[in-house]
Amino acid sequence: MVPDFERRRLDTPAEVEAFAPPAAGSLHVWAWSDESSGRIRARVFAPGLGVPEDPATGSATVALSAQLGRAIAVEQGPGCQIEARPVGDGRIELGGRVADDGLREL
Repeated sequence: MVPDFERRRLDTPAEVEAFAPPAAGSLHVWAWSDESSGRIRARVFAPGLGVPEDPATGSATVALSAQLGRAIAVEQGPGCQIEARPVGDGRIELGGRVADDGLREL
């Protein structure tokens, strides 16, 4: 199970970059950077869970890969690359890298 993010597809990666963070709820915004190769630009906001913006959200990537039914490579936060692909029986394989941008207290 993954958290129940509202998922919203935008038209361009620039719209994802410019998207204003919501004050409440949990929202995953995304756009194709290159649909043919499965590359996506995304941002995840979860102020309802105490996280204003998450730089690397595997659970949102897993849910999007399942919804699209295909392998995807998601650029989310600075230096963060998340990859997911369906492997059968309703399972999704997840991997990637994240950047350490320091310690934060919530």
